[in-house]
Amino acid sequence: MMKVILVGNFTLDKIWINNEFLGEKLGGGIYYSLLPFLHKGINVRIQCVFNPYLYNAKELWNDKVLLCRNQFSTEITTFRLIYSRDGRKLFVENIAPSIMLTQFDYDEAIYVLNPVMNEISINLIKTIRPNALLVSSDIQGYIREVGENNIVIYKVPSNIND
Repeated sequence: MMKVILVGNFTLDKIWINNEFLGEKLGGGIYYSLLPFLHKGINVRIQCVFNPYLYNAKELWNDKVLLCRNQFSTEITTFRLIYSRDGRKLFVENIAPSIMLTQFDYDEAIYVLNPVMNEISINLIKTIRPNALLVSSDIQGYIREVGENNIVIYKVPSNIND
């Protein structure tokens, strides 16, 4: 059986179009990486910082998802996404703690690393790569930083090629 491990934090996305608030939605790369596996009926293990918002996420509570709860916080990374004719602006309202992974139960697994705001160390890739079947990662969470007025900016860290 295929073993799939998703690593990253979920986000709370507050969506605005122009000056109109449309609502809040669970998001983040980890959320969108999960959906195709669920659609195919593949069991998935999720390593994230567990927070109260996840209790209400019905799509996470089924027999195909093992949501590891070994790290807790009341914080969730919160983005304010403002869409207009000029494009999209992304603001940070809150940042969840970093994910502290010290133990891996699966060798020979497919790992999908999906940080949203630097919550996963780049060194984690080096740690899991020797025994993983496949390691996939989304670069955007490694290069996001909080700029002036809490707007998200993108900056490549010096150790990205290590």
